[in-house]
Formats: sequence, C-alpha cells, structure tokens
Amino acid sequence: MMSERITILKDFFFSKGHTVIRKDPSELGLDLKAAEFAAAGTPAQLRSAEMLKAILEAEEPAIFDGERIVATSTFTRIPSYFTDDEWKELKATHYLHESGTLSNIAFDYKTTLEKGLEARKSKVKARIRTADEEGKIFLESIIITIDAIQGFISKYECCARNKGDEELATVLSNIRTN
Repeated sequence: MMSERITILKDFFFSKGHTVIRKDPSELGLDLKAAEFAAAGTPAQLRSAEMLKAILEAEEPAIFDGERIVATSTFTRIPSYFTDDEWKELKATHYLHESGTLSNIAFDYKTTLEKGLEARKSKVKARIRTADEEGKIFLESIIITIDAIQGFISKYECCARNKGDEELATVLSNIRTN
C-alpha cells in the first residue's frame, strides 16, 4: 500500500506536473557543442564527458514537495555531441545501439557504491600517471564525469538546504563524496 506522500508524488509526476521546469537544450546553446567538439577534434570519449558536464552544469535543481529521491531532469532531450555529418559518417561504417548519444555509461558501480565517488576519482587519478595516450583520454573522461556528477549533487545539496531539508542535504553530501 502506498503512503499518502508517495500517492501525491505519483499523481504529480504522472500528471506531468514536473514538466513546467523543462527546457530545450538549444535555449542554453548546448546544441552548439557538437560543432565546437568537431572543430577542436575532440575524441568521442571526451565529447561524451564534456557534454554530460555541460548538461549537469546547466541543470537547475528541482526538489518537489515530498521527494526523498531527487534529480529530475530539466531538459526535454539530450543534445548530440556529434554533428549531423559526423553521425552520417559513423552510421555508414558502424552499427549504433540505441540513439548513440549519452546512454549506457557503465562502470564498476559496485566499487563506486562501496567506496564513493572521491575514492573512485583518487583511483583514476593514480592510474592516469601510467596510462598510454588512449588510456589517458578515457581516464580524463572519467574524472570529468565524476567532477560533473559531484557538482550536480552539490547543487541539489544547496537546494535542499535552501528548502530547509537538512536531512536530505546531509544525505546528498554523503553521496557526493562517500
């Protein structure tokens, strides 16, 4: 049986009450990043990390009444980190699962959940010193991603504090590091 709080939240989200905060990423210039990446010759892994960073930096935290699990996306879609021409070239020679954009970011969740984001970042920083060039790009992408996630969590932590929800802010602070 659902509690009254959960019922209210379910009704709110199912009636799309949260969509009033949604915006198109083009409003913030995020659609221009693909061309910037192409012009700079940015490798795909770094593009993915940098796009995630840009998205998370542009997100505005929204904590709705009764929420205990937070992080509602405020974007209507995820912008591409490849140009249309680059997509055509990729699709001509490769099979792309799903949409090929930000999806299936998979790493060792077990270790990350057990040790925390700071420990994970420290481990990656230690490995980067001995990595080859391709490995360095991959590891730099991980660091960018972790930093972006931590910054995103910090925004929610501040939002929770501003709403007077110290319990949620403390949980978010712990998630950000531990």
